[in-house]
Amino acid sequence: MTQHSDDAFNRPIRCAKANHCVRYAARVRTHSLDVICADAQHHGLLLAHLEQANRGGHPGTGRSVAAPMSTILGTGSHQQLVTTAVRTPSVSGNASESALARLEDVRAFARKYLGQDRLLTTVGGVQYEVSDIGLRMLQPRELFKAQGFPDGYIIEFAKRDGKPLSASAQVRMCGNSVCPPVAQALVRANLAVPKQDMALAA
Repeated sequence: MTQHSDDAFNRPIRCAKANHCVRYAARVRTHSLDVICADAQHHGLLLAHLEQANRGGHPGTGRSVAAPMSTILGTGSHQQLVTTAVRTPSVSGNASESALARLEDVRAFARKYLGQDRLLTTVGGVQYEVSDIGLRMLQPRELFKAQGFPDGYIIEFAKRDGKPLSASAQVRMCGNSVCPPVAQALVRANLAVPKQDMALAA
């Protein structure tokens, strides 16, 4: 079974370390790569999208990581990051034992639920085999950035007793916040009073 990947949904990103995708920073595939070594095993393709997990289930298919975030609640549990590692089916490479074990898990999933030996996807006209699938919650900083807060916005401030806010408290604060760009747009719209009206008011 071949799943055709929509680039606007599953954003392809190149991982800095192919065998440790979740540990290293990744970049959008249009950016240049780091140094390519002789063994050519330092880069890999990783697809990412957001799952919408409303009380354990959602009828939709999720959303692109490039699309606006859905409403963030105080629990921070409704948006989860799904990462899909892929490999060229005809190239085995120097995969570690743990990577091969995860690949076999994906193949077992495909055989059990899809009746196919492998789970395939197409990105940019090239066919790949899914070798690993990951799912995790978004971190407080990621949620604040999705909410529109700047990178330097302080979210780890201390409470009155001097103890720092826990991660769950930071997420709750984010869920109870107002998107800065939305608030800014509302203020600008309400302050955009025509000059003639200002003259009459004076």
